[in-house]
Amino acid sequence: MGYLVFRVVLALLALNAQGTWGQVLDMISIDCGAARKYTDPVTNISWAPDDEYISAGQTVAAVPVTDGSYSELGSLRYFPEKREKFCYVVPIKPNSTYIIRSSYWYGNYDQMNTPPKFNIAIDSTTLSFVDMSQFGDQAKQVEVIYRTKVSATTISYCLFKDSTSKGTPFISSLVFSQVPDRSYSYPRTLEGNFMILWQRRNYGGSVWIRYPDDVLDRLWAPWVESSPLTTISTPTPVDDNTYFLKPVSKVMQTAVTSPTLSPVVLPVNSGASDASAMEATLYFYFAELDASANATSRSFVLDYQKTGTTTLINPYNATEGAFRSSVWGYSTFSITSNSVITMTPAPGSINPPLMNALEIYLNRPDAVAGTNELDVAALEKIKVALSLTGWGGDPCLPVPLSWVLCSPVTATEAARVISVRLSRYNLTGIIPVEFAELTALQTLWLDNNKLVGNIPNLQKLQQLKSLHLNDNGLSGSIPDSLSFIPTLEELFLQNNNLTGTVPDALKSKSGLNLNINGNPVCGPTCSNPGPGSKSNVGLIAGVVGGVVGVLVVGGILLFCFCRKRRTTEGMGQKLPKSNSDPYKSGGKGKGKGKGGVSNFAVPDLSGTNGQGAKPFSHAEIKAATSNFSTQIGAGGFGPVYYGKLANGREVAVKVSDMNSRQGAAEFNNEVQLLSRVHHRNLVSLLGYCQEDGKQMLVYEYLHKGTVREHLWGSPLATKEPLDWKQRLDVSLNAAQGLEYLHTGCSPIIIHRDIKSSNILLTDKYVAKVADFGLSRLGPEESSGATHVSTVVKGTAGYLDPEFWSTNHLSERSDVFSFGVVLLEVLCGRQPINNGLPDKSQSNIVEWVRNSLLAGDIESILDPAVRDCHPNMDSVWKVAELAIQCVEPRGIHRPWMRDVVKELREAIVLEDGDSGALSEMDRSNNIGTSSTPAPYMEGNSDDVSLNFEHYRKGPQVR
Repeated sequence: MGYLVFRVVLALLALNAQGTWGQVLDMISIDCGAARKYTDPVTNISWAPDDEYISAGQTVAAVPVTDGSYSELGSLRYFPEKREKFCYVVPIKPNSTYIIRSSYWYGNYDQMNTPPKFNIAIDSTTLSFVDMSQFGDQAKQVEVIYRTKVSATTISYCLFKDSTSKGTPFISSLVFSQVPDRSYSYPRTLEGNFMILWQRRNYGGSVWIRYPDDVLDRLWAPWVESSPLTTISTPTPVDDNTYFLKPVSKVMQTAVTSPTLSPVVLPVNSGASDASAMEATLYFYFAELDASANATSRSFVLDYQKTGTTTLINPYNATEGAFRSSVWGYSTFSITSNSVITMTPAPGSINPPLMNALEIYLNRPDAVAGTNELDVAALEKIKVALSLTGWGGDPCLPVPLSWVLCSPVTATEAARVISVRLSRYNLTGIIPVEFAELTALQTLWLDNNKLVGNIPNLQKLQQLKSLHLNDNGLSGSIPDSLSFIPTLEELFLQNNNLTGTVPDALKSKSGLNLNINGNPVCGPTCSNPGPGSKSNVGLIAGVVGGVVGVLVVGGILLFCFCRKRRTTEGMGQKLPKSNSDPYKSGGKGKGKGKGGVSNFAVPDLSGTNGQGAKPFSHAEIKAATSNFSTQIGAGGFGPVYYGKLANGREVAVKVSDMNSRQGAAEFNNEVQLLSRVHHRNLVSLLGYCQEDGKQMLVYEYLHKGTVREHLWGSPLATKEPLDWKQRLDVSLNAAQGLEYLHTGCSPIIIHRDIKSSNILLTDKYVAKVADFGLSRLGPEESSGATHVSTVVKGTAGYLDPEFWSTNHLSERSDVFSFGVVLLEVLCGRQPINNGLPDKSQSNIVEWVRNSLLAGDIESILDPAVRDCHPNMDSVWKVAELAIQCVEPRGIHRPWMRDVVKELREAIVLEDGDSGALSEMDRSNNIGTSSTPAPYMEGNSDDVSLNFEHYRKGPQVR
């Protein structure tokens, strides 16, 4: 291996005259969790509290410390929030070299005796992994030398969680010491690069040395070698002011040597149990401590690991004599578990070799390029405008902010922000114009906040697909600029104060799912006023008891949607009879309208825009199903038949069983619901038939059948079992569909019959929620109600016990049912009558709960899961999430947005993912949801998903 050997600073340069040698240029010492500024009486360091640099987390002012000499360990800041990343943002000088040190002292501050594990990053680059369980009663310190970028004015020092993390991240102190530019200048400290300290040794010393003896506040550990080596020392100060690297006099006054004229061998090992190598840079410190020495009395050959490359060392300074420092540096060395340094006396030397100190730095890979700089700049302005400044660090790396999704980093392109989802973040003010600078943005959701003012010009977002601005206080008109976004597929503007008319280009935009309900604005069928006319001429919208007014102007029927209806009137209204030509535009007097979440009073059933349910004749259905020859299923509504339309599309046709007491009501309900909801994880209703007493529903056909049919242990299983990764993906898909019903529709939709047989699979195993026959509208958000009262319906084993006992139906009733589905996914058993060995626990909920409380997860697992050797942390997360979902009281269950987030994390645990989504993940909708999953601080009705008590039993992991 080739070595770079260099002498660090051989002579005084002009910098000496500026007085920068021998002093630290700038030092910021932060005592995390401290209440106020103070000066340590032992070290004389001035410590500042950390609240100036971070706003997240909570502080502990008194942590038991075993070593009273380190006052900065007596407090800490910990981060219990449900976020992935917490960042200190510290001002620094650009194009400068810093020593950055963080300290971590657990001290059982939380009385849990569970030392955490988490990661550390500087800006966008992962630095180290902190596992406090390995340090016992010692503090963990991480120190790095970092060269800041030319354009940098701050450094983000971040603690973050990934699949290897456990517990709550915390930090005790953080120190930034700027050093002279030529210190540690070779070979690694170029712009954006860094070296991480592995060991710093004070040979022959007996005490720790730090500030003020070392003005850079480096921590020098005493290192006394055992026999046959010995130590030497001198009371005479060792001159050190000729070197940028700043040797410390008290460190250089001691050394290790041999009692005889023989080689000195020092271990320099990695501490690893195997022979794995770590690339490192070594800095050797030498000073002659014998006052009687001369230029030839002590010289030796330095050989690292006997590689054949040697350097002749003479610690005696020919000009200055003894008691003068010199430093040698070696780079690109491979340290293994048995590495050594050998110093052999040179011919003619009368004194044995010596060494005063040693620093070992690991050569980390080059710093990871951060997120696109323009995206970062835009997001920083957005965070300030929306009071999101507590979310620090690189928005995408090493892990993204909770409300951001990014494109993967490639060899040629930095990460780009492609999604911002800030639904329900209690945002106020106006929408920042800087959103238009995130030019790679595909999704922007700012719905359900308190934003006001006009919609800004977002025309530069030429890749934007989904824009949700609904349920705010926005005013003004709908801007024409939105018409010039070619990729726009969803535009949700409902429930604002928008006025005027919908731009013609938006009304005619192909494939656009537009919702403007709840605005004093003319709807998609309105004609724009002529010159000089007011924008709302001819439009009068009366909101009385939630009834939508309809105004006939100039003989043209215009449907103008105002506020959403507050009742469920219209659920039983009659549907139009089938037209002989189901693809014919228009209809007899029926108003055109966009699909999506539309008002119930005017469902889009005409099929005029290619998105609504299309009417079919009985003859067409009969032909498509070959006279109903192939039955593929059955339900409460009636049998289901396979069919193929004239255009070749495969369909599933549900035919009403006229003996069903609720067939007609369910028919009207399902057609209207599915005509107003569109989501990738909901089964699409293609058409319907209501003719001559016949009631039929035409759905997309999903080739892989139901999830239940793929669960190995179920008696109903008839198809190939799903592996654990497929089960995770399927669960997330279904959760996203339910989350959309609960948060993307207004009023919300409660499915009321979630079960594994109502979750269908495409040929690529993408899951879609089906069967809306029992669905109900939830309460209006503005009403303040938490539930609706209704007759109990559902399926035994999946039914919410709280709904059963109170008749109070809420979104969390669906959460309970979905929790049972998760238990099926884990166990491969039916909810009841499941063949459990203990008949007293025939209910799957109680069986799994008791097993988990005992720490036993192996016994409940479906063999098809166990045999594919899943990541058990992922399995535990799903099991614990399922148990939380089936809590007896709804208030103790998570929301579906929380369930979505937890399932995403389970997938990351299984994949060992870095946070970026692969193309396969994207095609399977992983990480794409109708709303984000924000865990808002101070939101009292959010359930904190903390399941650690389940894992304290004697589980087999």
